[in-house]
Amino acid sequence: MDSIVEQQRQAYEDVERMEQAIVNLMLQNLTKHRYRLIREQKINELLEQIQGRSQILLDLEKKEGLGSKESARMEERGFDEFYERMNDIRSYHYRNPDLVVRPPEIEYEKYKHNPEEADEKRRAQRNALLEETTEDAAVDEDVVETFIDEDDEHKLETMFSGEERFGRYVDLNEQHDMYLNLKDARKLTYLEYLNEFATDSALSSKRKDKQYEQYLDSLKQYFEGYFARAMPLFNLPKAQSEAKEAFDKEYKSESDTSNQLFCSICKRQFEKQTTLAAHMNSRKHQKAVQKLQNEPAAASQRIEQDRQLAWRKYLVQTYTKILEDRIKDTRANVERRQALTDEERQRELQDDDVSIDGDADDTGEQTYNPLNLPLGWD
Repeated sequence: MDSIVEQQRQAYEDVERMEQAIVNLMLQNLTKHRYRLIREQKINELLEQIQGRSQILLDLEKKEGLGSKESARMEERGFDEFYERMNDIRSYHYRNPDLVVRPPEIEYEKYKHNPEEADEKRRAQRNALLEETTEDAAVDEDVVETFIDEDDEHKLETMFSGEERFGRYVDLNEQHDMYLNLKDARKLTYLEYLNEFATDSALSSKRKDKQYEQYLDSLKQYFEGYFARAMPLFNLPKAQSEAKEAFDKEYKSESDTSNQLFCSICKRQFEKQTTLAAHMNSRKHQKAVQKLQNEPAAASQRIEQDRQLAWRKYLVQTYTKILEDRIKDTRANVERRQALTDEERQRELQDDDVSIDGDADDTGEQTYNPLNLPLGWD
């Protein structure tokens, strides 16, 4: 087993290589949406590996100064320690003569190379081979390795639904079906649902049944999964923490205000103080109060359940605000696709490899369409 000092040295070296790999990835000017997405996923993986190495260093530091003791012992023994360790290395390689050693720096070389430039080189070589313009024309099998491989392409193909188009849009068709099955839900089309699903009326807190809880959970889980797939570098824990802090303040404020004309026991909102007073003296209310007094645990559980439902609703609305632009693009895409034939839709799904102009993609430039007419795939 490597010494404590050697483990620390290796961990620090790995962290430096990973940080440099992230820099190399960020410096690449990529125009294809799928390549940009894979790059973000690679950066996220590297960040997780850096956290892992950092945890190793923290664990080593906690071992009661073993690293310092080992360094002191090495200094005390001098060359005796050096030759002893060198003999151990020689003995290891003598026992394993055919061991293939891959230098760590080679593993990170691929992060320096632009996959679009590699694609262009392969394309030029194929064209030269087809045209046979030169005697040396041949496809070079040793084209430089990039950070994208076949596994990444396959993973991307299976990661998104057809409606999501590799993370450009959201796909809430399943949640739309669940919404239509809710009690007292309005019969909205999918396009109408995309406009209204995050409103207070659509997420009405008056629905307290199990089906409503499952619907809220489905929305929450979908958006959290979408962030992980389509926006891997988005700091979701930070957004959740900020949302929780804001929710706690708003929930307390709303509770204090609404409680003036709200019967928390019967779950009824009143418009006038006189109506509320009459309700408080009613036999039905008194019976409900007596029931809760006999079952204090049930009352506490109901209050906590209401709070959790309100939190999930608030979280869904927070996610919707963060993804406002993508949901807007989704609505525009759904409206446009409704004007296409089945053949045109299939052709469009096969056209996801088209490069996206970097400036246009970043600035959100849209096609001039003053009459707001449906646009075709071409």
